[in-house]
Amino acid sequence: MDIVLADFAANGITTNPANGTVLSAAAHDGQPVELIYNSHTASTDNLTVNAVTPDPPSSRSKSSKPAAGTGVEILINGKAETAATATTAREGDKTVISVVADDKKVAEKLEQEGSNAIVTILATSGADVIDGVLSGQTVKDMAGKDAVLEIRTGQVTNTLPAAQINIDAVAEQIGKDVKLKDITVSIRIAKPAEDIVAIVEDTADKNNYQLVVSPIEFEITCSSGNRIVEVSRFNAYVERLIAIPEGVDPSRITTAVVLNADGSFSHVPTVITMIDGKYYARINSLTNSVYAVIHSPKTFQDTAGHWAEQGI
Repeated sequence: MDIVLADFAANGITTNPANGTVLSAAAHDGQPVELIYNSHTASTDNLTVNAVTPDPPSSRSKSSKPAAGTGVEILINGKAETAATATTAREGDKTVISVVADDKKVAEKLEQEGSNAIVTILATSGADVIDGVLSGQTVKDMAGKDAVLEIRTGQVTNTLPAAQINIDAVAEQIGKDVKLKDITVSIRIAKPAEDIVAIVEDTADKNNYQLVVSPIEFEITCSSGNRIVEVSRFNAYVERLIAIPEGVDPSRITTAVVLNADGSFSHVPTVITMIDGKYYARINSLTNSVYAVIHSPKTFQDTAGHWAEQGI
C-alpha cells in the first residue's frame, strides 16, 4: 500500500535533493547484527566523490579499544554462514557497533549467488550508530556483480547499489599506491550530533513544521591510514526507508527533507508505504546527509486541487 507524496516546493522547502551536505555522526549502544543475501537488480551508475583532508585526531580517533569481535552470519537463500565480525567500541561518550565483512567468505558467497545479490546488515536494536565495514576489494567485487548493500536498523533501511560507491574513483583519490583490499569502506546510519539535531529542530520551528521522525544521518567514508575520501553524492537515486512511529497518521506526513549546509531544508521525493503492517517513508535521494520526516499544517500552493492533495 503506497501513498504518493507530490514533488513540491513551498514554505521554504526547495526541490533540489542534491543540496544536502554530510555532517558529523553520533553513536550509541547496540546489539548483535546479521548479514543477509537476497536477489535484486542494481544500477551501475557512477557518482561524484569528494576528497576530505585528513583531520587531526577527532572524537572518532579517541575511541576506546573495541570489544572482542562476535561472529555474525551471512544467510544465502536461508543458508547461514558466519562471514563477518561485530565489535563494540566507544567514540567519546558514544558506543558504535561495527560489522566487518570477511572478504574471502563474502567473495565466495557472491560467486555462488551470481549477479544481483543483496548483502544486508541487520541490527534490530535501538543503537544510535550501525557501521557496516567492507574492504574496497569487497565493494569492487559486489559492484562487478551488480550487488546491493542494505543496512537495516529496525527503524531505518539504507539500500545502496555497490557501484554507487565508485570504488575505482575513490582509490584514485586515496592513492594509486594503495591496494583495494587496504581501503576501509564505512557505511553508517546514525543519530546526528546534538548541535545538528538542534539546527534541525530550530529550522522546523521557524517554518512551523512538525518533526514526525527524529533526524537521521547517512554517511559513507573510505579510508587508508590518514587518507580519507567521503562519498557524499550519487548519480542515481538511493533508497532509504524510515519507519513512521506508532500512532502517527501516515496521511499527515508531508515529506522527507534533507538538511542543507546553510541550515535550510530541501524536499526529497517521498512515498508512504506499508511493509508487514508497518508504515514507512520511502525516500529517494542523491546525497548522504541528515534527513528528517515532517508534517506541515499548511496547504502547499502548488498541490492545491492536485490528485495528490489528500495524500499530502
